[in-house]
Amino acid sequence: MNTLSKRLILSLLLITALFCTSAMANNDRWYQVELIIYSHITPKNIASEQWPVVIPTTLNSQNTVTLQPATSAPKMATNYQLVARQYFALNREAKAISRQPGYRVLLHTAWVQQFNSAQKTQPIHIYGGSNLQDDWQVNGTITIRLSRYFNVQFNLYFAEPV
Repeated sequence: MNTLSKRLILSLLLITALFCTSAMANNDRWYQVELIIYSHITPKNIASEQWPVVIPTTLNSQNTVTLQPATSAPKMATNYQLVARQYFALNREAKAISRQPGYRVLLHTAWVQQFNSAQKTQPIHIYGGSNLQDDWQVNGTITIRLSRYFNVQFNLYFAEPV
């Protein structure tokens, strides 16, 4: 993998479109989570920012959830299952970002996630962008907790594109 970006200017846009799809008797709440991560790299940005060289550690997959492939029936989705692109709520926004000079969508994904008060939330493995020497341009985890509000925690590595 290329060294992590020393001078990568990355604007991280998390648009979590959380739409309640159903509620069950045991207080389970189902949401569609949608995530857009994009970069805004210009020669001026690269020259103005100095990031330290960080060598990423191997992702501990024992404690992470891997998103499951999407099905053709979105109403039958299970927990941590990807949503097919035609059901994304933010396709227009992702296209608008991509049309802007210097902006590039690195990852646009959506999945179904269940939240309840008794459930311990696990980090979800996400990755995308260009595949750079056996690793991804964006690679890491996102953890979403729901109490009164959503609490979103990122642990992401960004690699400078070659």
